[in-house]
Amino acid sequence: MNLRLKPIPRRSSVDQVVERIRDVIQQKQLTPGERLPGELELAEQLQVSRTVLREALARLQGLGLVEIQRGNGTFVAGKGGLASCVQLLRSATTISPRELLSYVELRVAIEIQAVRLAAQRADDDDIAELQELLTELNAIDRPYDELLEVDFRFHRRILQASGNPLMQNVMEVI
Repeated sequence: MNLRLKPIPRRSSVDQVVERIRDVIQQKQLTPGERLPGELELAEQLQVSRTVLREALARLQGLGLVEIQRGNGTFVAGKGGLASCVQLLRSATTISPRELLSYVELRVAIEIQAVRLAAQRADDDDIAELQELLTELNAIDRPYDELLEVDFRFHRRILQASGNPLMQNVMEVI
């Protein structure tokens, strides 16, 4: 018998949290402008670490579903916001191989400048978190998809340490 079954894909905790919160928002259990519970409460309810929750919230922000306001909390985004428009454009457009090269060149230019700014502006907490992420990246025994997720968090953290919110927003779009 030559039966061949495809493996069932594993889903990361971050993906599951994104899906759970997105479902709650899309089922209109939360309305635009409504504040989500605090980080500790959400992490406890979902039974995930704060790191997983933060990454999920960052992805939800990139999708235009929530707005993270430092010091104020996380709020359900309005449908007419910039992030929602960006997400609509992302889903409506496909990138050709030629355009992909242009996008990569733009990303590289922004990331190089972000590293320069982060080197000048990073505080001890920024440096500690970046070192922690580097340690995770160097873990050879981790599955590839987990390493990609850590790499994504590392690059996003450099952008945060740069202290340039416009640069962060542009990178969310591309």
